[in-house]
Amino acid sequence: MLRTARTRRRLLAVLAAGIVAAAGLAILPVANAAPAGYSVHGIDVSVYQDDISWSSVAASGVTFAYARASLGSGYTDPTFDANHDGARANGLFFGAYHFARPDQSGGRAQADYFLDRAQYANDGRTLPPMLDIEWSTQAPTCFGLSPSQMGAWIQAFVDRVRERTGRLAMIYTNPNWWNPCVGTAASLGQHPLAHSCYCTSPGTLPHGWSRFTIWQYTSTGSVPGVSGTVDQDVFNGSLADLAALAVGRLRAAPAMGYDDGDGTMTIHRWSSTGTGFGHSSDYTSGSFSLSRVGDRVAAGDVDGDGDDDIVMAYQNGDGSSSLHVFRNGLTWSGVWYAGGRYDLGRVAGRLVVGDFSGDGRAEPAMVYDDGDGTMTIHRWVSTGTGFSHTSDYTSGSFSLSRVGDRVAAADVDGDGDDDIAMAYQNSDGTASQHVFRHGLTWSGIWYTGGQYNLDRVAGRLILGAW
Repeated sequence: MLRTARTRRRLLAVLAAGIVAAAGLAILPVANAAPAGYSVHGIDVSVYQDDISWSSVAASGVTFAYARASLGSGYTDPTFDANHDGARANGLFFGAYHFARPDQSGGRAQADYFLDRAQYANDGRTLPPMLDIEWSTQAPTCFGLSPSQMGAWIQAFVDRVRERTGRLAMIYTNPNWWNPCVGTAASLGQHPLAHSCYCTSPGTLPHGWSRFTIWQYTSTGSVPGVSGTVDQDVFNGSLADLAALAVGRLRAAPAMGYDDGDGTMTIHRWSSTGTGFGHSSDYTSGSFSLSRVGDRVAAGDVDGDGDDDIVMAYQNGDGSSSLHVFRNGLTWSGVWYAGGRYDLGRVAGRLVVGDFSGDGRAEPAMVYDDGDGTMTIHRWVSTGTGFSHTSDYTSGSFSLSRVGDRVAAADVDGDGDDDIAMAYQNSDGTASQHVFRHGLTWSGIWYTGGQYNLDRVAGRLILGAW
């Protein structure tokens, strides 16, 4: 990305060639033509492409752009604000990037410097903040750091980005730099990759990745509206996939609450690479009886930090109930709500967590059998550090014995707030899907099929954005 002139590109090529040869990697030919098979095109810009006509760029078919916001610990790109405003005004998806200088300051400090200038917004049009880490002619090889030190520096940077934005940072790099300077660092492979390879095909990816998100295929491209040469990219997916990236969908991964048999429990957790799960850190409790929780476990981002948390509804010995929160599934965050007498046996496994109010924080809801052929959805709201009981929904005639534990939460109407769906066994042997908007309003039967035995489903109803 940091392309100042032909001389600099030659210097970088010479520097890269020495490492490439030492690593036994091949130097691939430069490519200028847009590679076939990719329909979504973008550019990367900085101060070296000044006075851009963003309307002409948009008219040329470019749909996304990244612009440099900062470099190291003390440089702000003077064209960034104009690029930000011009690209967005002309309908492009837009993201900011930071050129890393690990030889100048720590990863966390540089992330803060970058984010203070990046104008990140969670608005569905802003792409993830990007870390550009590659060769620099102004710094020693690998910035003078060992692979373990470099991996720690990058981890500190991306962790800070996630703390402040809730997003997984995009990492821009290439295998000729990454492999000798970072090594494997497999945990970083969960981040979207902007793969730099001026080649006729993507070639070998850096260690830790099996898929790229963006491929920068040339640094000498030509785009209407940009004087001189410009970095050109393709996106590995459709325009809808690019929009989903801007919205910020993270990879989900499993967690399981395990009864240790001695009055304690362990939450076993995994992480997703996008093609598989790797066992991650676990949490082991002190005294905590899972027999008092049963199946009342659900996950959602209850504190609004961008990471999902685990909620468990616990039946206390005095007949009251409590809602326990485990941040990120790894840290007990305490009892977020303790109520009066409440029989969780009437809830069974019908605890769900969702952002029913659309405020960016998820909250629990429990579906309670009133014992008279009706049911109540009890709901809470999250303050970020606790839950408070809010409005409930009480049905007319509605037998939860015909629902069992087939209850799930997600945004089924696309309005940005989560809803509750229940699978209901009708007396004639058919099955229906009932929807409760925001968990507070019955929205009717959204589907009724033919003969369908829900006993064979048990509690295995889930909702997802497939």
